[in-house]
Order: sequence, then structure tokens, then C-alpha cells
Amino acid sequence: MLAMKDDQVPYDRLLLDPNNYRYQDGEDFTYANGERFHEDSVQEKAYRRLRLDETLLPDYAESERFHLQGD
Repeated sequence: MLAMKDDQVPYDRLLLDPNNYRYQDGEDFTYANGERFHEDSVQEKAYRRLRLDETLLPDYAESERFHLQGD
């Protein structure tokens, strides 16, 4: 059975999905090749898009619970 624990993880330790379906209708959406997800520029753009999404609560990325899989 998988054990759960609360922990704080800085956003820069997460690999954000730059092709998230929520953003694909945006006029500035650019598809990112899966082999480039780890690149700083791709991750920064995904983070900015997440932070600018008006449908999300303020400080969403700092307060939301995520389920992370370890090594």
C-alpha cells in the first residue's frame, strides 16, 4: 500500500505539463515536444501560464495538494 505524507515542494522541483489541455485553446499556446518538457524555458512558460490562469485561486501553485510519485 502506498503511504501518503504532506510535504512542501517548490514549484521548480515539479515537472509541469506544458501541453495541459486547459491551455490548448489559448491563442499563445505552442505544443511542446515531450523530450523538451524538462527544459527551463518550457517549464517557465508552463508555470507562467498556470499563474496567469484567472480560473485558478490566487497562489494556487503554493497551496494546492498534488499527488507525487517518488523514485
